[in-house]
Amino acid sequence: MLNQSAAITTDWELKAVVPTTTIGDKSFTINSALSTALAAGDLIDGYLLVEDAAGEGHMYIIKDHTTGTTPQIWLADAGGIRTAWTTATTEITLTKNKYKDVIVFPTDPTGVCVGVNMVAVPANYFFWSQVRGPCPVLSAASTDTVVVGDPVTAGAVTAGAVSLDDVAADGDVIIGYVMQAAATTSDYCLIDLTIE
Repeated sequence: MLNQSAAITTDWELKAVVPTTTIGDKSFTINSALSTALAAGDLIDGYLLVEDAAGEGHMYIIKDHTTGTTPQIWLADAGGIRTAWTTATTEITLTKNKYKDVIVFPTDPTGVCVGVNMVAVPANYFFWSQVRGPCPVLSAASTDTVVVGDPVTAGAVTAGAVSLDDVAADGDVIIGYVMQAAATTSDYCLIDLTIE
């Protein structure tokens, strides 16, 4: 099945930080309380994006954090913060690592396609996810029949499956090309994945 990254937690967007930081700092505390508290490990290897004001446009990898609604965050970047942040105006967004808490790719995506699992995976388990090369993938239950060479997208018709889609019309991302078409829809086909 095709998988996508965890949905964005909107409460982790555009948060103020405290105190004002200096270049080289490797930790800080969230100033405005999160209504969705961080659980242990939620953001390890995740991303911190400075969206607005001092330091905007910079991204950092998160090393670790405390739990709760006003967590302390530690950055993995050896040099620390590259541009000092200002408490009054700098806003950051926190995002989980795209491979943490993945879900079956839905028909209405809330994240990016991150690969295909080859076996059934229980919730909260690690697994190998294929992102490139020949891979068996479910073909969507659709009136469209995929043929060799067709570009395919994720989840547009059936969750976790590939389907033909008018990429130019709606901006869906091509995740691969058909190498061997399925005999009928709702069967597996062989896709040359190009996710990464």
